[in-house]
Amino acid sequence: MRRAKYVYREEEGRELVLGCESRLRNRLQVICDRTAQSDVRLIALTGPTCAGKSTAAEQLRRTMEKTGRHVLTISLDDFFIDQSRVNLREIYGREEIDFDSVDVLDLLTLERVMKELRTTGRAEVPRFDFHLRKRVGYEPVRIGPDDVLLVEGIQALYPDVCGILRSFPSRFIFAGLRKPLMIGRTLFDPHEIRLMRRIVRDAYRRGTEPVLNLWLWGSVRRNEARHILPYAFDCEELLDTGMTYEVHMLTGFLRPLLGSLPDYALPEHREYARKTLELLEQVEPFPVSYLPADAFYHEFV
Repeated sequence: MRRAKYVYREEEGRELVLGCESRLRNRLQVICDRTAQSDVRLIALTGPTCAGKSTAAEQLRRTMEKTGRHVLTISLDDFFIDQSRVNLREIYGREEIDFDSVDVLDLLTLERVMKELRTTGRAEVPRFDFHLRKRVGYEPVRIGPDDVLLVEGIQALYPDVCGILRSFPSRFIFAGLRKPLMIGRTLFDPHEIRLMRRIVRDAYRRGTEPVLNLWLWGSVRRNEARHILPYAFDCEELLDTGMTYEVHMLTGFLRPLLGSLPDYALPEHREYARKTLELLEQVEPFPVSYLPADAFYHEFV
């Protein structure tokens, strides 16, 4: 393995991480200040897969509550329709499943929950378990007349979902990676970085093998191009969640994941893994200990 072309001293690495985290919090503060001065009752945080919506939503909630308004957070992921466990050896390479489309959502339940919250301030919200791939129950929630409802999820911009959410006075925030990263002489595209995030996050958080994400990525990108990215500028706010340090943080996880694909991996996915591992040879891995306890990047590593 070639040695990384530039090696950070520990204090430099930690300073880089803390600087990026601070800039994201500052961007969220500006958004919260503008929202707090309005009559908004619902904030929708949306964007493509692995834009960091879940953690950005939690940081947004904490920041918003400092303005004096209580926030109730709901994830669209909890409205997933039950999925049977995926048998990779049986379907890998033969079928296409798009887990980011509106077809995987229980829209009737979502509409019911939003209507009940709007009219009564109370509802039973479903809870979805990603490891079991099914709904595991419901949780009662309440929202007061001065509270803010924060809804996060990929599908918030789809017309069917957007129409339900816009029944509240609302503000939509689009989260995404807007700029490529240059490390040494290698340029990492934002879409490539999101795939890296997804491979690591799903392997460790959701028990999903990297080959499944490599297989799904084409359909994910096509779905984004049709149903998500064209609506980005319909949102009232844009939030850049790219982190200068992130390829360094992902590298230590990606090397073993991409270096041990199963025997049924397709040739094109083996080639992707080979090329990516070659590029990562020049990247110095950052340890997770560089991340503060409330860091944005805990969503992925």
